[in-house]
Amino acid sequence: MLILIVPLLSQPVYHFGLADFYGLKDPVPGMFHPPRLFRWRRKRTFGRVLTKVFPCAACLIWSLAALRLHARAPETIQYRYDAWKIEQGLPQNTAKVIFQTKDGYLWFSTRFGIVRFDGVNFHVFDRANTPEIGDENGIAMAEEADGTFWIATWQGVVCYKNRVFQYYRLSRRGTDDRLWTICPNRQGGIWAATSDGLITVKPGQPPVHYSTQDGLTTNLVTAVREDQDGTLWVGTEL
Repeated sequence: MLILIVPLLSQPVYHFGLADFYGLKDPVPGMFHPPRLFRWRRKRTFGRVLTKVFPCAACLIWSLAALRLHARAPETIQYRYDAWKIEQGLPQNTAKVIFQTKDGYLWFSTRFGIVRFDGVNFHVFDRANTPEIGDENGIAMAEEADGTFWIATWQGVVCYKNRVFQYYRLSRRGTDDRLWTICPNRQGGIWAATSDGLITVKPGQPPVHYSTQDGLTTNLVTAVREDQDGTLWVGTEL
């Protein structure tokens, strides 16, 4: 589908009614009438000539002005979009998360699998063809500086490094625990905000939990971000 956006002129183009120039008593309603620049007298030859020449000249001048405004208008830009659905290779039409990694791949999170897109083909990772992902229902994504890619699920995180998936279960209380979001850890791995506190996970190491015993006001952590200075910002329930 092509979407054409046509720029509108910022100044109006007026259509002049010529009734005043021909001495009509009732000008055409709704039209803009410029002021008279001369006193018209029907019996004089010079006046009759002006009544014929001046309207044409006025129309020509305003036409040139309109063309000049149009020339200054920004160029039209065409936008094109493609719709990718199940027919094109997605396991589901609802993509909850979209993330582009440093190597250029687009990753999509759906209820029925994690999808990687190279611009032409979709590759679906689910528990049927990739059991090591643990859970195929992703809710958040993050990437470390070295390119290690992480996918958060409801009760754990999936690490994708060197083309290998590894799943880390973070829930300690079953379905009562929930993971809300993740962000990269400047010291390696990721931070995870969960209903059971703040958790940090590094590849090949067991998760480390932080709770009210470590200074949190509550264990219900719903947001986490680490800024460029290394300061960790944690959002909790009031």
